[in-house]
Amino acid sequence: MLRVLKILLGLTIFGVLIYLIFFTALFEIQKIEVTGNEATVTEQSTLNEILQEHLGKNLLTFNTTALEQELYLDYPYLKGLNVSRDFFHVLAVNLETYENVANVRIEFENGTEQLYVVNELGFVSGTGTSLEELPTLVMDVAGTDMDLSALGTEEPASTPSAPTETADSTETTPEK
Repeated sequence: MLRVLKILLGLTIFGVLIYLIFFTALFEIQKIEVTGNEATVTEQSTLNEILQEHLGKNLLTFNTTALEQELYLDYPYLKGLNVSRDFFHVLAVNLETYENVANVRIEFENGTEQLYVVNELGFVSGTGTSLEELPTLVMDVAGTDMDLSALGTEEPASTPSAPTETADSTETTPEK
C-alpha cells in the first residue's frame, strides 16, 4: 500500500510540474530584448516590434533555432544573429555586424562628393558619412557618365555608356 502511495505521489508531483511548466505563466515570454552595436539600431527597433507576436508563448518550447534561420533570411548582411532564452520570461536576440574597413569618397567633376563606409564584405554600411579611424579610398569620376542613383546618391542620373572598340583603344560613347 505504501508503494502505491509513493507512486501516486510521484505521479501527482510530475503532473503538477508538467502543468506549471507548460500551462501557467511560469515560463511565459513576457519581454523581448534585442541588442547589438550602434550600427544595428534600425534592425533592433524593427525586430523588437516583429517579435512582440511571440509574447505569451512558452519559453521552454519556443524554437529559437527556427527563429534564427527565419531572421537570417530577412537580414543576410548580419555577421551574427543569436536568439536565446533568459529565464524565466525573456527572449533575447543579439545582432552582430561585419566590421567597417574603409571609407569611400566619390568626387564628381562639378565639385560635389559622396561619402560611403564599406564593411569587410564590401557592402555599403553607411552613406553620407565617414569614420576618421578608417582609410579613405577616393574615386574621381570626372569625365565619366556614372549612374549612382541606385546607391541613393543625390547626384543626378546621366545616360549610361557602353564601350566601343576602335583600332587603337577602347572608348566610351553614350548610347542613344
